[in-house]
Amino acid sequence: MKLCRLFFLSVLGVGLMSARAQQTSILEGSALITDVKVEQTAERMLVSFDVEPREAWKVASNHVITLTPLLQQGVNTAHLPAIEIRGRRQYIYHQRNPKLTPASTRVYAARKTGKIHYEALLDYEDWMKQAVLLLDEDLCGCCRTPIGSAQYTVSEYDHSPYRPVFAYIQPEAEPVKARSESGQAYINFRLSRTEIDATYLNNYAELQKILETIHLYKEDPDVTITRLSIKGYASPEGSYEQNRTLAQGRTAAVTQYVKQQLGESCSFDIATSFEPEDWAGLRDYVSRSSLSDKEGLLRVIDSPEFSRQPDAREWKLKSTYPEAYQHLLSVCYPHLRRTDYRVDFQVRAFTPDEARDIILRSPQKLSLQEMYQVALTYPVGSDEYNEVFNTAVRMFPDDATANLNAANSAMQRNDLTLAEKYLRKAGNSGEAILARGILAMLKGDRATAERLMKQAKELGIAVADQNLKELNSKQ
Repeated sequence: MKLCRLFFLSVLGVGLMSARAQQTSILEGSALITDVKVEQTAERMLVSFDVEPREAWKVASNHVITLTPLLQQGVNTAHLPAIEIRGRRQYIYHQRNPKLTPASTRVYAARKTGKIHYEALLDYEDWMKQAVLLLDEDLCGCCRTPIGSAQYTVSEYDHSPYRPVFAYIQPEAEPVKARSESGQAYINFRLSRTEIDATYLNNYAELQKILETIHLYKEDPDVTITRLSIKGYASPEGSYEQNRTLAQGRTAAVTQYVKQQLGESCSFDIATSFEPEDWAGLRDYVSRSSLSDKEGLLRVIDSPEFSRQPDAREWKLKSTYPEAYQHLLSVCYPHLRRTDYRVDFQVRAFTPDEARDIILRSPQKLSLQEMYQVALTYPVGSDEYNEVFNTAVRMFPDDATANLNAANSAMQRNDLTLAEKYLRKAGNSGEAILARGILAMLKGDRATAERLMKQAKELGIAVADQNLKELNSKQ
């Protein structure tokens, strides 16, 4: 706790004195100023302190003591709302004529007042980094006749922004960088047929989607394709057994077409599967729709009664909600008849120099650990350094380490809103707890900051102690 003593000065026969020259107090040693705090966040400055009388305020009935805090640096000055401690007659006068006192002034009756807690917020300006907190004291008699004046320094603390020390985590290396790319193709088949006609409707473009995805990775020297997965779906229209035959046959036809087009270059495995009727896809469509019979349709789709009777389920939909069923038949069912495909591949490892170039054009090829190594090649806090962590969290949006490092980077550039967003996914490691403590410190929440930093220190985070010292340096 910081103490600032108010020293003795006789108020009898004292004329108006120079504020700069006079450094003693007009409160006659009867009070202490305690718990002085000057705290700065990105946009606001908080000034607070307590004025504690030793016994009772000794203010003559017709006198007023005015205390005016101010921040000052060179020619720059910011006056804060004043405190008035009034003798009995002056306080009664104030009660009868309140509009004669500025609205921001805090007025107290000397004979009824104990400790006064003062707190004021003001807009932060750059010059306040090196400002000192001063207190102007004025003693006035009847009709505001000046009796005494003084000014002295209350706080010479450094009001510059906090300088936290961040704890980044180096991600673990991936033994194998396994990646995949998925897509959907809507290939049209003639009624009840399984043969592919590439010239039928939009089939050529849909088949090309599969082939182009494969060629994209086959021709990349950094990549090795390990597997192609193909899964065919049919809609619930018609009998389940017929749809099973169609889904299986059409999946086989797509697979054969792809093999023929690739020829000898098809050096990887192709895994196939099929879904006779895509009830999950139908349910998803209905749940997101605005159909008037939506709730009834969902009750039928979800009913345990039809869990092993897909044909009975479809008939129930068709017979109970004929209008809605026709809509599903024309709008939804065509999209359920599709082919899902996924290309699985592995990416080779890269040196930091290679990764610096690749992160700009193909960041999906890099592991989180490789991106971290790229960041280390740039000055800490530089635009390039920060952009690496932005890219990492974009490529690995649910990874705790990526979110923690991106949060630290955001706080370094004072983007506290973005940092708070990333910290929601940063996990509960000691480093993440420290980062939340730093965020609380930068937002001006000292109690939370101290609690989290102490917790991080107990978990063995070495720089937690440095951040605690930084926090305490600006009390």
